[in-house]
Amino acid sequence: LLNKKGYYSAGARMINGGLDLEIKNGKNDQNGSGVFVFGDGPVGINHNIKYLGNDIDVSKLKNISSLVWVIKGDLNIDPSVTEISGTFIVLGDGTPCDDGVEFNCGRFISGASGSQLKINGTVIAKKFVLERTYSTNSEPAELFINDGRLKVNPPAGLQNFSTNLPKFTY
Repeated sequence: LLNKKGYYSAGARMINGGLDLEIKNGKNDQNGSGVFVFGDGPVGINHNIKYLGNDIDVSKLKNISSLVWVIKGDLNIDPSVTEISGTFIVLGDGTPCDDGVEFNCGRFISGASGSQLKINGTVIAKKFVLERTYSTNSEPAELFINDGRLKVNPPAGLQNFSTNLPKFTY
């Protein structure tokens, strides 16, 4: 449960070192949004990150879970991960992503694997390194699903940011 809080961690980190991470909706007056900021180094994800619960059951829009990950470095997804959720803003450390020395420049790296990676949310990065080789006739190796959570329940400090995102309709 995030309850509109922000968290900061300096240095290189593994987000969920041993277990799948399940993000809960808020209840009653609890807000389901929050922000994690990781500074000064790459961040790795080695287990699934999922929104938990049925959003149809929430009583207020502010109860819908909406997590933003801000990363000053690269984001590396382990090949064993099949699902991540949230808004990922991969800023990098200021290093250009086109000079051949691209460590920590702001890359979203999906991790070479034969399985599909499903991303529930939005990814903003300087460079995408999509390495999955999963193939079927109907689905991509990396499946990006913009679920609209950031627009519906933006975390503190990101209300103006969320209004500038495109609106996707069917």
